[in-house]
Amino acid sequence: MEAARGREHAVVEMAAELRPGGGRKPRPVAARRVGGERELADDEQAAADRGEVEVHLAGGVGEDAQAQDLGDLAGKIVRLKDDGSVPPDNPFVGRPGARPEIFTWGHRNPQGLLLHPQTGKIWEVEHGPKGGDELNILKAGGNYGWPLVTYGVNYDGSKITDNRSLPGMEDALRTWVPSISPCGLTFYTGDKFPNWKGSLFTGALSAYALFRIEVDGERYRSEERLIEGRLPYIRDVRQGPDGLLYLVTHSDDGGLFRLEPA
Repeated sequence: MEAARGREHAVVEMAAELRPGGGRKPRPVAARRVGGERELADDEQAAADRGEVEVHLAGGVGEDAQAQDLGDLAGKIVRLKDDGSVPPDNPFVGRPGARPEIFTWGHRNPQGLLLHPQTGKIWEVEHGPKGGDELNILKAGGNYGWPLVTYGVNYDGSKITDNRSLPGMEDALRTWVPSISPCGLTFYTGDKFPNWKGSLFTGALSAYALFRIEVDGERYRSEERLIEGRLPYIRDVRQGPDGLLYLVTHSDDGGLFRLEPA
């Protein structure tokens, strides 16, 4: 087992050896967007109803307007109880023509959901088109704009919209142009990396890196790229009970990696 070392940390593969030079290639994926996340709400978030949050994605090219249709689950994040029923306090319960499962709408391609360990609020990352990836804090009933608001363009470079913000729609906490393709999301609360406590971590598929994001409450402050180019696509990142960070990669020989102090 070989460790890939940085200034303050080492990446240890849990299942197989790292190849010299980090030469593994990501596996090709289908053109249609198929990612997604779900997060179980804890007692602080859902109390008596023990709600559950799931993701339904906007479809392929030509179907993106569904994200603005409250009668359709595409491009939505939905909230359910653990038995599959709809919580009575969901924001669109009783609204004619709206699906009662919907918690938020106007999403393109959610790839990470997280309950904040102190506030219980739901944080989310999603892919934009070419540019326009987002970090959001979800508000019940919030419209996150896709495809009426975006910093991205179509993959052929053509314009989607001139709108970067609109009244009645939620602005992203952080927008990435060019795309980093964030995937997976975790807050670090451990003690093994004391300088990282309170940071957000997400895999960055396009950057072949792990991003550490510093926030001040609910405001974005700064970010840094870790282990850039050392691993293939990082699909998920989680804090383990030992206070270390664990990464799952997406490739033909993808693996489970542990990030530990050097």
